[in-house]
Amino acid sequence: MDKGSCSHLEEKFLLSKIQSFSVPHFYIIWKILKNPIVGRPIVAGYNWILTPASIFVGTLLKDFYSKFDGILKDSLSLIKILEKTKFSIDSFLFTVDFESLYTNIPVTDAIEMMKKLVFQFQNVIQNAHFVIDLLELVLKNSLMTFDKEYFQQIFGIIMGTNLAPILANLYLAMLQEELKNKCKHDVKLKWPKLFLRFIDGFGICEGMKSNTG
Repeated sequence: MDKGSCSHLEEKFLLSKIQSFSVPHFYIIWKILKNPIVGRPIVAGYNWILTPASIFVGTLLKDFYSKFDGILKDSLSLIKILEKTKFSIDSFLFTVDFESLYTNIPVTDAIEMMKKLVFQFQNVIQNAHFVIDLLELVLKNSLMTFDKEYFQQIFGIIMGTNLAPILANLYLAMLQEELKNKCKHDVKLKWPKLFLRFIDGFGICEGMKSNTG
């Protein structure tokens, strides 16, 4: 496949919303279990003109999950790992949460990180240049409506677009690899024996000893 190209079927899918689409609308989901109650901002982009492009890019980027050993695909994968992992009596477990992850990831940084990833593992997807172009198109055209007015998000990954959780997952995975490599060369730093993460929801770390069997 030529650089920057796609198949006829892919083209048909990517252009499927070009005649009929709706601008994403902004709303808030209230987290009533929090104290005090806070809101999660959502931009519903399920019928946006770029929704097919977001789905397309997200599906391809997800294939890079296999390049990282710390990404959990779902809660079941966590259960399976814990069932076969033995912890020493002096070990400890703790959870990690990232606050407002999507909107705190700079778009330019995210694009550059994905460029580095797709060109490092060029065997994963054939049309890497085309995928990066689509990624940039989706992230830099975050139009939305609120109270009958139009706005554009100027910082962070838009919440509500299909590729957002996949992109955020890979972005953090690459940062984790950088930190893990630093731990190997700095005696003052120590990487946990077990580090697992599912997007920004939770992470499980085992800081002392772990034996798998």
